[in-house]
Amino acid sequence: MNVFNAWYYSFSPYVADYINQSSSAKSFARLILHPLIKILYVASTSYKVFQHTPEFAVYTAGFVASFLIGTVYFSPAFAPILLLKRRLSRIIWKITSLIFLLSSILSLTGEATAHFGLMMFATSCFVISTIIASILFSAKLLNMFCEVLRKFRSNLLA
Repeated sequence: MNVFNAWYYSFSPYVADYINQSSSAKSFARLILHPLIKILYVASTSYKVFQHTPEFAVYTAGFVASFLIGTVYFSPAFAPILLLKRRLSRIIWKITSLIFLLSSILSLTGEATAHFGLMMFATSCFVISTIIASILFSAKLLNMFCEVLRKFRSNLLA
């Protein structure tokens, strides 16, 4: 977290000043941040549903936030590429599944042993694999939608 904070605060004050002085930058920042606020609200709500089991609630909220962030912010750029590269998509699914499984095992181990470093590594893998899974899922949905459109078009032309 210290590394992230140092990186973030090395540039964020300058960005904040620029946004504060530019109306178009303010509009763009609102456009980009509005979905994130909604995503965090949904994740918070998912936490509340499972708050009687705090560890599960945290993982559920993390999964929901990571999946939705991946879907909203990363899928528009990467899903079309994966749609065109189906073989690559299958390979990434396998790797992502392994990372997700490994992160789950490491998280359980870290929780059982109260090993902070292991938990940090495991949750990072969990978040990254969930974001990648959301991109792959979006590509799969896009593929299904394209197939429906192709069938509809062929039926129209027949």
